[in-house]
Amino acid sequence: MKIRFLKKRKRTNNFYIILLAAGTSKRFGENKLLYNLDGKPIIEHILRTLQISKSKRKDIKNIIVVSNFDNINILKKYKDVDVVYNKKPEDGQSSSVKIGIAYALKLINNDMLEGEQRDIEQSKNRINNNLIFCAADQPYLRPGTLNKLISGYIKSRKGLGAITYTSQIYNPVIFNEKYIPSLLNTSGDRGGKSIVHENIKDLYEYKISNDKEITDIDYKEDIE
Repeated sequence: MKIRFLKKRKRTNNFYIILLAAGTSKRFGENKLLYNLDGKPIIEHILRTLQISKSKRKDIKNIIVVSNFDNINILKKYKDVDVVYNKKPEDGQSSSVKIGIAYALKLINNDMLEGEQRDIEQSKNRINNNLIFCAADQPYLRPGTLNKLISGYIKSRKGLGAITYTSQIYNPVIFNEKYIPSLLNTSGDRGGKSIVHENIKDLYEYKISNDKEITDIDYKEDIE
């Protein structure tokens, strides 16, 4: 009697980046994302990082920016970025998370309708959709760091991924689509990190040794 070993189904990963850029900047005193840093607004630094990452990876399908009114005009020149508007940023980060997810789901459904899902089924692959949440006030993040996080996450076959520094979790954070219901249940400023802590065994950590990349700008003193 011959024993047949079933081959593991190959997983094809798609990533949809959601850049959270609709904060109220209360601690900063003005819209920090429009504040000049090295000759350009803070938000443009992280946007450039995301564009470079996307140009180097076919599995990054879209960059979605959830923004408020003040930011939208400056984003119009980024033709490869989808901008969605948060009318109530005062409702907290969870409002931007939900808006970003809703738009990402539309893109995922469109990809399936265009035949990506059919092609993958025919090749006996399984599609895995993932959301990457990034903070718009992290201007020092490098494309290489983001791409290494994604590559490590894929190899780990886990459902969560994040940058860590001294055992602390920082953005960007990756969520497999199985966590979307939990993300949609967040409220106020309770973001996805609470979900990560509740499912820590499902987390891939990309550890960094320099904390500058994960520095977020909350006060003008963080720059000056």
